[in-house]
Amino acid sequence: MKTKNFFLSLFGSLAVIVSSNTSKAQVPDSTTKVPVVVSIEVENPLCSYSSDGFIKINFSGGFMPYKVNGVEIAGNEHIMSDLAAGEYSLTLQDAGLYNGLTIVTIVNPQPIQVSSFINHVSTFGGQDAAIDLNTTATNPTFLWSTTDGDNLNIYSEDQTGLTAGIYNVQITDENGCVTYKKYKITQPGKPLVNNLNLSTAFAQTSQAPLIYPNPSNGSVNILSDNKEGLVIITNEMGLVIAQKEINEIGYLNLKPGNYTVYIAFDNGNSSTETLIVR
Repeated sequence: MKTKNFFLSLFGSLAVIVSSNTSKAQVPDSTTKVPVVVSIEVENPLCSYSSDGFIKINFSGGFMPYKVNGVEIAGNEHIMSDLAAGEYSLTLQDAGLYNGLTIVTIVNPQPIQVSSFINHVSTFGGQDAAIDLNTTATNPTFLWSTTDGDNLNIYSEDQTGLTAGIYNVQITDENGCVTYKKYKITQPGKPLVNNLNLSTAFAQTSQAPLIYPNPSNGSVNILSDNKEGLVIITNEMGLVIAQKEINEIGYLNLKPGNYTVYIAFDNGNSSTETLIVR
């Protein structure tokens, strides 16, 4: 049996024409030949992740009933729906024993691509961060959300004037295909003192020693139930060589020498001590 396939691409859909002129009719005269034409229309899924493609098979000529993959169909049209991307083998038959085989390929569209350029907050507590998006989505819409940031324009593609925080965006194209992106905006650490002379800033301090061990081998621990605050360590020349949150203080790899440790608790209390490293 000789089968000839024709392929036509039209606006992203594939039409396959399977034809034969050698089918035998179920009539007393076994030499009678009746042409059979099968047209196949393929619709790809709408989204890269969806399974809504279909194959529509239409028979004409030959003798009913027709069969697709050995299963008899009602009438001359058969639709295979809810199909994901892949290759589908089709065996096509009529009652006159026409038997054609073709393979149809369903292809997913490309997923929505998103690129971004981010400017982070320039100063602690600032509101000058920005997110600039570019996407391959056709006629996209945007829906932004945040739980800890501020100054969102929830329907805009690009964002400006943002604070530090986590920002989420849902991007939907004209077919209803969706992609999600998350962006983390950061900011510099909280300044320990704002252009103040450290000795002046902590001059009023008078508390029992809080630093241990002292002398030290380079590690620093704070003896206090209050673990919220900041620590600044300066060398003998008054240069700041370390600044940490109290709960982050530990081994600092300090060289042997004398250091001044300034402690500022969030409750307003403070302490200044000399640390000896051997």
